Amino acid sequence: MEIGPVPTPTSRAGNYEPADDSGRDTAVVGVDGAVDAKTPRADLENAREGAKHFYNCSDADVLDMQRLGKHQEVKRRFGWKTTLGFASINMTTWEYVLLVLSTSLNNFGLAATFWTFIGTVICYTSVVLSLAEMASMAPTAAGQYSWISEFSSPWCQKILSYACGWWSSLSWIATTARSSFLAMFTDWQMTLSMIVVLSLSILMNNWWARGLSGLQVFALLAHIGEWIAMCIALLVSYSSHFSAPGEIFLHVLSHSWWPKWDWMCLASQVSVIYCNLGQDSVVHIAEEVKDASIVVPRCIVASYVSNVLLGTVTLIFMFFCISPLDAVTNSTKPHMRLFFDPCIPVPGIFLNMMLFFLVLLILLRNISALATATRQLWAFARDNGFPGCNTIKIINRSREVPVHAIWTATLLATTLCLIHLGGTIAFEAVTSISLIGILSTNILAIGSLVYRRISNSNSLPQARWSLGCLGLPINIIAICHCAFVLVFACFPTKLPLTPSTASWGPLVWVVVVLFTGLMYWAHGKKNYTPPANFILGSDSKSNTPKYEGDSRGSLESVGLGLGMG
Repeated sequence: MEIGPVPTPTSRAGNYEPADDSGRDTAVVGVDGAVDAKTPRADLENAREGAKHFYNCSDADVLDMQRLGKHQEVKRRFGWKTTLGFASINMTTWEYVLLVLSTSLNNFGLAATFWTFIGTVICYTSVVLSLAEMASMAPTAAGQYSWISEFSSPWCQKILSYACGWWSSLSWIATTARSSFLAMFTDWQMTLSMIVVLSLSILMNNWWARGLSGLQVFALLAHIGEWIAMCIALLVSYSSHFSAPGEIFLHVLSHSWWPKWDWMCLASQVSVIYCNLGQDSVVHIAEEVKDASIVVPRCIVASYVSNVLLGTVTLIFMFFCISPLDAVTNSTKPHMRLFFDPCIPVPGIFLNMMLFFLVLLILLRNISALATATRQLWAFARDNGFPGCNTIKIINRSREVPVHAIWTATLLATTLCLIHLGGTIAFEAVTSISLIGILSTNILAIGSLVYRRISNSNSLPQARWSLGCLGLPINIIAICHCAFVLVFACFPTKLPLTPSTASWGPLVWVVVVLFTGLMYWAHGKKNYTPPANFILGSDSKSNTPKYEGDSRGSLESVGLGLGMG
């Protein structure tokens, strides 16, 4: 990896070069978008320093926001540790290895699941590296749809970025609903538990928003501490009951009626990807991270590597401890057998505590997922992507959070949770757009970067965290891998095909794509302003922040959107 210099104001997308204005006055853009006055440059620099102190920005943050044409609207409360905690708890790989991959044993057996996990996480590394580099080039809460707008061809960037904005928003809302899914209750109990988890999440995101960054440190410690405790408990309890290594690493057994084991492994990679999503969540809080252009990409990579390592060790421990395989494959909840094996004399209170903390980590993950979804909604509303965006993009002055975006995301996620009353199949069909949507937006975003690298690489913004000469091949591998997984995400998990084994996600996704096209024709074509317009400095008035409550003072009115007039 190459660590480049701090981006300069001239490192803009395209061939735009700002004129030398060192000897003249500069217009100050106020909160309402109007040009307040002509101010001497020395006074502007003082205002810039004051705004940096008020919002806790670094010099690189100021230059990044100026290049992107965005106002700084909230304080940057996230540092390295809190950002790493946010990304790590959004992934919760080892927790979902227990909850998700344990059910894959019913279909694919031990060896197929293990080697598919290893191969998939290696291939998906290319996607993570590509996202990290783009996050360094353009650290914005808009994420993928902003990168598409900036890097793709001008003739299609508006419609592609608009579609990606909708897909990303819906995907994170579905992720919020799905992350509150606890596979250990009956249908109505599970629906009730999901609503309770969402209620606690909105409490933390709304009324305790200032403590959200501090909560991530606790979440990170709990994430690692619970893993250590679980490994010790399993090692002590099952030391004399371990399965044979050959059965785990070599014995391929299919219970899914796939005709060949290689097709079976390809189908199982979808579950592996689901366990390793979430590291890009920090992209959507980039405007709340100090020194975001270097901290965000480092945390994306660090959270992925650390979670994959924890997940791999958890998978090995789980396979050694879950036995015999026939008893596991006949169980609807194999992870419960891991904690409540009648053949293993383990104190019940200890295992109950382990399950309690596992549920606690899922709750912490849901809090971070809701925060990610609301920032995505807020960013897209800021660019007039939604009907009613003037309300959604309002920032509450006292809490410094997009309150209306929080309520909107929670309402939509709760609606998805209520679908579970109609059955697990309906719920999983709707929330499957979380995986399909994220893969689709990644393909478009990384594909746009490949287009820019090939067509005019010199116009790319400088990145402090860069892939260097390896960027293009890694990007191409990432696109191919996402497309490959996307195809198998449409496959059923079992044969023969029945309504319960069919993959309904593609049908739901077709509805989402048609809905997005309808919204573009009805709203986006006329009202949506793609981020590339702000980057080129063509429109500043439509991008002014809106605050709820008292108007901001003169210091905040100056903001960080300087030099855009």
